[in-house]
Amino acid sequence: MSIFTVTDAYEERKGSLIIKLGGLIPAKKMVGPDVDKGELQRYLAAVVSCPPMLVNNDSLEWSAAGPSTLRVRDGEAAVDVDLDEKGRPLLCRAHRPRTMGKQSVETPWTGTPIEFREWDGLRVANVVEAAWHPPEGAFTYFRGEVTSFEVL
Repeated sequence: MSIFTVTDAYEERKGSLIIKLGGLIPAKKMVGPDVDKGELQRYLAAVVSCPPMLVNNDSLEWSAAGPSTLRVRDGEAAVDVDLDEKGRPLLCRAHRPRTMGKQSVETPWTGTPIEFREWDGLRVANVVEAAWHPPEGAFTYFRGEVTSFEVL
């Protein structure tokens, strides 16, 4: 059993991050403008695992950020998506607010699709990793796997 659970959420333009010990006892809850931005950026990077968001979210703005990089923006938050020669996502990156004690520090961040699978005719990143890249060295803090996928 996990020692703690973390719930990342972005709903109604507000972000929250809740940590519970043993999945039951609230240990920390983070909210506020920096959390709103960071959770929105995490959501934007999820485009590699949830292609339907491309057509189901009309507030997304897309632009070229380089010869093989797309920038997806929603309001003040943006994420760059690096693409391979066939237009497939290789890496999502941004400068996201990272909580350090009682303050937030803009820190380079990446979301990396590790493995893809076809679900309902869509190519979806079903294994992803997320990492922070502070000056003292990068570290992966999350690795997840999509075990089911359904287009609603």
